[in-house]
This record gives sequence, C-alpha cells and structure tokens, in this order.
Amino acid sequence: MTSLIIPVTSKHKEYTDNIISNINKLYPNRDEVELIVEINDDVSLGINYNNAVARATGEKIILLHNDMVLKPGFVETMNKHITKGRITTYTRIEPPIFPDTYPGKLIYDCGSDLETFDEDKWLNCSIDECMEDGGSQLFFGCMKEDYIGIDGYTFKMFCEDDDLHLRYKIAGFEKKVSSAHVYHFVSKTSRSLKNSKEIEHQSNIAFKNKWKNIIYIK
Repeated sequence: MTSLIIPVTSKHKEYTDNIISNINKLYPNRDEVELIVEINDDVSLGINYNNAVARATGEKIILLHNDMVLKPGFVETMNKHITKGRITTYTRIEPPIFPDTYPGKLIYDCGSDLETFDEDKWLNCSIDECMEDGGSQLFFGCMKEDYIGIDGYTFKMFCEDDDLHLRYKIAGFEKKVSSAHVYHFVSKTSRSLKNSKEIEHQSNIAFKNKWKNIIYIK
C-alpha cells in the first residue's frame, strides 16, 4: 500500500477539500492508497509531516501539499519509481508565478488558483514516462522505512528541503525525478504570511549555521 501524506493548517481549507476530493475520485480503494491528512496549526511544516508519516501504514509514502491536483496515474507511476535506497521526486507542473525550471518543475499555465483552474487543459497535459537525476525539495516519495524525518525544529518553513536532501546525500541515497506529475498552485500557505521573507531569511542563516563545518560533500 502507498500512503499519501498531506500536512495542513486550518487555513485555505478549500484547497485541502479539493485535493481530498481529487484523491478520493482517483483512488477510492483505501486498501491500496491510504490518505493521511494531518491538521495542526501549532507545529512547523516539518513536524506536521513527521507526525503524518508516523501514522502511515503504507510501505511507500509520498509527501504532498494541499494546493495540488494529482493527474490520473500519478500513484501508479510513482510506485514503479520508488524503491529501497532512493528518494524519488515527482514533477510539479506550475503556472508562471516563479518562472524558473529545473528537474522536478515545469511551467504550464492551467490556472493560478482554484477559481481559474482549467481542468480540461490540465488533463490534456502529458509527460512521457521517464526518470532523470536530481531532486532537491520536499515533493518526493520513498519507502517508509527510508524516511529520515524533516528537521522542523531548526527550520520553521524554509530550508527543510535543503537540509533533508543533504542528509540523504550524506547517507548515500540515490536521487531521481519521476515523470509522475501533479499540478501545483504554488505557495498558497507559506508565501501568504506577511513575515514569510523574514522567516526565509532566518532559515537560510540557520542552514548555514547547522552545516558550517561541512566543507565538501561529493
């Protein structure tokens, strides 16, 4: 069984309701696909993820955000690409809010929010099945036994991904990007906070302080 992990706060409930509906429609069989929604306003994103993963019973886990729409076949493709000793990032299709692209992120505008979302355009978007080297963010799946936990104490909202992938790299894990894809409306929670820039600044300082004695990692 595969567990889909979605940590949320009480804010932006319409996005949480939407992805739950999306998953229930695509994967109604809870013996095959488990849905874990962890609602907590009192802990950091990383701690919320860790608590949700602790509840999961699937052999494989996939970390999601609530501001996403899964494409039919998403779990099936990820299941083929998740294996022991590997961190498998899925591909996010995003509107051109942040126009940079890299392995795991492509730009294709199907709407910037639920009100403007073009479902037909999204369903007609396709990617040939493949895998490539890379992956550096929290949009990934792995075997549950390989989940090493997110540092939600040092990092409140930003740099958890850099820290996590660095620790996986030190541990010798393979990192791949899967063509399994979702539509991501982009930062409906983190960037909506008035002090998000300051939180990001402090997280970058915390990351440098945590790893300042690491000179070089091959």
